[in-house]
Amino acid sequence: MKINNLKLKTRLKKLVVLIILAYFMLMLVIFPDKYVNSTMQGIKLWGLTVLPSLLPFFFLTQLLTATGVFNGISNKATKLTYPLFKCNGISAYTFLMSVLSGYPVGSRIVYDLKSNDLISKSESTKIGLLASTSGPLFIIGAVGIGMFNNKIIGAIIYISHIVSAILVGTIFRNYGNDENIKTTAHFKNKEQGNVLYNSIYNAVISSIIVGGFISVFYVFSEILVDTKILTPIEKIFEFLFKFLGGSKETSHSFTIGIIEATNGIKRLSQLENLYLTVPLSCALISFGGISIIMQSLIYLQKAEVKPLVFILGKLLQTVISFIICSILCRFFL
Repeated sequence: MKINNLKLKTRLKKLVVLIILAYFMLMLVIFPDKYVNSTMQGIKLWGLTVLPSLLPFFFLTQLLTATGVFNGISNKATKLTYPLFKCNGISAYTFLMSVLSGYPVGSRIVYDLKSNDLISKSESTKIGLLASTSGPLFIIGAVGIGMFNNKIIGAIIYISHIVSAILVGTIFRNYGNDENIKTTAHFKNKEQGNVLYNSIYNAVISSIIVGGFISVFYVFSEILVDTKILTPIEKIFEFLFKFLGGSKETSHSFTIGIIEATNGIKRLSQLENLYLTVPLSCALISFGGISIIMQSLIYLQKAEVKPLVFILGKLLQTVISFIICSILCRFFL
């Protein structure tokens, strides 16, 4: 019976995936001009905003990991990171690179570290959550200045976002603590050949993958909006946000942001009631949207991180960042 039930579940999953794919393909066939333009908008977003900041950081983190120059620093940092997160000092390096560069650099580093046996399985999950952040170039530059036309708003969102990641890291500190945590790290390069070539090659490939996700999910979000499939979710948020002074457009923008965060934040920035739209934008950045979560899981699943645990952590970070940002907005806006 168990085998039959397993086969039935597998078939149902395949059927659901097939229906979803057929739905998106049908929309692309019926309205090719509209969604070709949406694809170009996604590529433009990646090429002008994401790629210039992401590619150099991907390269540098690849090179640093490959050469193992951070071993001494990370071993000393363990005195701080182990009491806080029950992780070795490499978590400090990973977190720093993530908060400077943004999604999904932290996840990529976790994969590199795990593949080189520098961190344990439980550390992969904890560091994966701790280093799942956006960067200042996007939050302060693109969101604060570019969308809200206010540098202070960008700073408020950035601080709230980073603090929420640290708090989630401490909350998950005991996850898998039955495992022996490595308190020191000694890198052994498993890749043969030219380290410089391997680093730039992996950086370029990773950047292209990110661009593909952004473009595809940008189109998906447009299709879901056009066909009103997201309407039930919008109604739920509309009910919740009305107690906070939100409008129908607020719930509509936030719902879009769940699929592709940048699109939703851009819409929120055009609305009034900054005491709600700014914290909601912070929440979307912390969640990352389905697009960012899928990008991160590409690397984290290879590092033996359970997707459901990671998603739970991101949801927790979303709520915490919203609360912190709401408090800061009352004081500084």
